[in-house]
Amino acid sequence: MGGIGVESTRAEIPSSLRTATMLISLKFTSAIISLLVGSFLLYSPVSGPDTNQVARLLGGATLVSLGLVTTLLTVKDWLVWKRHYKNEGGRDHG
Repeated sequence: MGGIGVESTRAEIPSSLRTATMLISLKFTSAIISLLVGSFLLYSPVSGPDTNQVARLLGGATLVSLGLVTTLLTVKDWLVWKRHYKNEGGRDHG
């Protein structure tokens, strides 16, 4: 009997609200990884001269900018999701 109550509660929540939190956390995680790898690639050519220093510098700058843009878009999506959930989707959910 307990399973029926859980399924009916899940059926009330729109699927877009359930998957939004998973996608937001996935985007945020990938943004953090891009920022960390990009920062490492930017730091490594500065520490010593190397033959592929320019490629590492460009790769690091690309990953850092990708991480920053992804982070900003994720925060924007999270704010939209939060506003939507607060106004419409979260009425009966505590």
